[in-house]
Amino acid sequence: MQLQIKELILWPKDLNREPRTVKFELGKVNVITGASRTGKSAIIPIIDYCLCSSKCSIPVGIIRDTCSWFGIVLSTIQGDILLARRNPEDQKQTGDMFVLEGNQIVIPSVIPEKNDDSEDVKRRLSELSGLPMLDYGQEDRAFTTRPSFRDVISFLFQSQNIIANQDILFYKANEHKYQERLRNIFPFVLNAVDAEWFYNKHLFNELNKQLRIKEKELEGIQSLFQKWVADIRTKIIKAKELGLINDEVSIDGNPEYLLGILRDLATPGLLEPKIDSHLAEALSADLQKLRSKEDELSLRLSSLKRRVSDMEHLKSSSNDYHKTLQILRDRLSISQWIEQEVVKTSNCPFCESEGSTCDEQLEMLIKSLKKTEDEISLFSEVPSSFDREYATILGELNQTASELHAIQKQIHAVAGESKQQQNALYTISEANRFIGRLEEALETFSNTQDRSALIEVISSLKNEISRFGELISGVQISRRQDYALGQISYISGGYIQQLDVESPGNKIELDIKSLTVVIKGELRSNYLWEIGSGSNWLAYHISVLLALHAFFIRAPSNPVPSFVIFDQPSQVYFPQKVYIPKDDGEYWKAIGDDDIESVRKIFSLMNSVSLAASGKLQILIFDHAPEEVWHDYSNVHLVATWRNGDKLVPSDWLS
Repeated sequence: MQLQIKELILWPKDLNREPRTVKFELGKVNVITGASRTGKSAIIPIIDYCLCSSKCSIPVGIIRDTCSWFGIVLSTIQGDILLARRNPEDQKQTGDMFVLEGNQIVIPSVIPEKNDDSEDVKRRLSELSGLPMLDYGQEDRAFTTRPSFRDVISFLFQSQNIIANQDILFYKANEHKYQERLRNIFPFVLNAVDAEWFYNKHLFNELNKQLRIKEKELEGIQSLFQKWVADIRTKIIKAKELGLINDEVSIDGNPEYLLGILRDLATPGLLEPKIDSHLAEALSADLQKLRSKEDELSLRLSSLKRRVSDMEHLKSSSNDYHKTLQILRDRLSISQWIEQEVVKTSNCPFCESEGSTCDEQLEMLIKSLKKTEDEISLFSEVPSSFDREYATILGELNQTASELHAIQKQIHAVAGESKQQQNALYTISEANRFIGRLEEALETFSNTQDRSALIEVISSLKNEISRFGELISGVQISRRQDYALGQISYISGGYIQQLDVESPGNKIELDIKSLTVVIKGELRSNYLWEIGSGSNWLAYHISVLLALHAFFIRAPSNPVPSFVIFDQPSQVYFPQKVYIPKDDGEYWKAIGDDDIESVRKIFSLMNSVSLAASGKLQILIFDHAPEEVWHDYSNVHLVATWRNGDKLVPSDWLS
């Protein structure tokens, strides 16, 4: 997902002062260096809060006391977005937000009032990231509602308490609800499942709901069977008392045979009728109203069927076109192979000539192939909101069909009642009153007896569930997921060798169930928490997070924003306070060459990853390390140096 941070803005409570703005470069390694207690570690909570966090983790004290609003400007494929959120003051959080969108956003000096809320902004960010708008779990399971933009936040931040933590690899993964939602979102961010899988999963769950309802209905009908038989025998006894049937008829006879006798008794014209004309007119008026409602529902059903057919055709055409483009893109991915072969052998992979003989021609070929790959990747699939709309239309169609069926049953009942009124609806005798009640009972018996249609519906639902079950098969998901994890393992294995770690040759595996790293040694495998030394924990955190983002930006579509933030990565090498105050300011304390070299390796790796991403990945680092440590790396940009009184919150705000 193309989403990077352009600016961080703080609005003061003192309306006479201008907002504080911190600007970042897109597609580069951005560094803010400074002393302790200057506000570096508050930036991650500020950005998280502006990205619709459910609570405000911005430190209390100077920042909360002096700021009225916090904001960020995001660069997206659709333009820039300003997201500002009000200071919650004494509250846990507030949903008040101010949002502006456009190609050139002018930062307001004062935010007068909110124009949006955090829930709407969260939905907007979820749609922008291409997340499916349908649920992907069962109703009776927790943390399986529809995916949200907030589910991918754990991939964006490595705060000071996380970056060298042996127990926690991802941001906020120490909370159970974030752990569960992170496990659920992993198959999607790893491209093991796509939006169409979510749609099929949604239909699979809906069909199971319908099956449970129909099976419960059938179970209810079958439980009425014994009561149904008892009622028939009771009515046979009553008919004998009225002299309507022969006393020789046994109530112990077959229920179907006894029911046939009762149906014969209810035959119209058996006794002299007494006709009520007013009742006949009322029945006729009711019948006319029902006919009109039937016509209305029939027209609506026909319209919805055409719409569903058109949407299915559009979806099928879009999927076919997208698959064709994917095949073309995969065939053109030869550019990556060429680059790897050149680096591996230093020879031309085509003519095998040594040296730089073919360098210029190879560079032109690789650029051309990459340009074609990027153009193919620009194709957008049918938006995720299309599936939500299709599911809504399908639900309306089923509802309309049910309503039409119910109206038609009413028409049948009223029409039959009208006919009986004309023939033999009312009589003054007890026998005919019995027959009148018998007709109603016979209809109930018929409905109870007629189970074939319901059994057929249940059979059809089971077939559909089986079909969709194959489409969402866990076997295919596991295969694609294992492939993606293998790619991430390969990438992180290359990164770890560039950092200060004890066993750089050991294979790294990301365990998405335990949400940690497994290090494969020669004799045994160890989890991250079983490995010693803060420098090792730091190296695995950095290499795995960078590998994940390298995988994300190569994927044809991914909901994870293209930035990652590291707070205090050098903390395991330097003491907490690495600056000694002097009258003329602060200076960098002399430290060992080994520690300096370890920190330089971190910046060197991030610089090379950023260059390889060609502007598609933004890395932000907030650290004590001064510019002398990393100034000679080409893609590292110094954002600010917060020392000698310069901090995130300007000193004149405190007065």
